[in-house]
Amino acid sequence: MQLTENMELLPDNLYGSLKAEAEQEVLKTSAIILRPSNIYGEGGGVGRRASTVIEQFIESSKKSGDLRIVGDESRGIDFIHVRDVVLFVEKLIANQIKGGQIFNVSFGESISLADLAELVVKRAEAICGVKSKIIFDKSEERTLNLTRRVDNARAREIFPDFPTIPLEEGIDELLKQKE
Repeated sequence: MQLTENMELLPDNLYGSLKAEAEQEVLKTSAIILRPSNIYGEGGGVGRRASTVIEQFIESSKKSGDLRIVGDESRGIDFIHVRDVVLFVEKLIANQIKGGQIFNVSFGESISLADLAELVVKRAEAICGVKSKIIFDKSEERTLNLTRRVDNARAREIFPDFPTIPLEEGIDELLKQKE
């Protein structure tokens, strides 16, 4: 499913409902709303214990552990590096973009959990010399199994070279930082 800025918001859980309500309130102001996809990278989480599936896979692989995928390994996630989010905000400020607008801040492509795990295993072996394996755990099915690709065409109108950091480069950076 490709998500655009002008699609009707259809939250599928309480967290999403609260975000949608908050967004409607913010739209009454002159603020700009950013809808980032899954942010990853050093400093990309909120709080010390926050981590994305990428960071969880990296931690597991560095310990020569198993990368565990629960549920449907084909579901896709659109990731954006934290530095790309910062660059986009800087671009909005530099271009004095007027408020009352919504922008998806995403890479614009999704990657399946299986492909993401394979990429982390491959890069961890190349960079850290560790071998890990992927475990597909079908014992628990998750409720959100659909692939979401966040359309970033509006963001690219302002910043044509956006995003700048490919997923493999971001993973390599995290592997090197976490050594």
